[in-house]
Amino acid sequence: MNGVHPGLLLSKNASTSPEAQAGAVITNVEGLSLTELGFDVRDGGQCNAISPRFVVATTDGMMHTVGGCGKGTPQSAAVMGWKRLRFDPSKPDQAFPPITPGQQVKSITLIVDQGPEAGPNAAGGVVVLDNIEVNGILVGKQ
Repeated sequence: MNGVHPGLLLSKNASTSPEAQAGAVITNVEGLSLTELGFDVRDGGQCNAISPRFVVATTDGMMHTVGGCGKGTPQSAAVMGWKRLRFDPSKPDQAFPPITPGQQVKSITLIVDQGPEAGPNAAGGVVVLDNIEVNGILVGKQ
């Protein structure tokens, strides 16, 4: 990989409406019972209390918001320059509304809708994510 660490780039720029979202749908999750969600976020990206986050639709018709950098449990990151966060969807401080253990998933989307920030240290509405994880399994990796 020539020293380059790839990731999912999500960007929301200033020309979009405040309601705009950038995101990615995570496939093959229908019927799962969630125990954990997570991602690695590259340092310097748009990472705040509520974004990026997972939006989980469950089979009972509810929409759940899980995550935001400020709500995750930090883990040891494998690569310098990245922060690893994990989320327990049953905890009220990490998910709203919390997902009842055993509840089945209909869909999961990972979104960023905050930004762009301004100022000298601002991320400008850009975030790079990697090692996106559902129940201990990395998305897109076998």
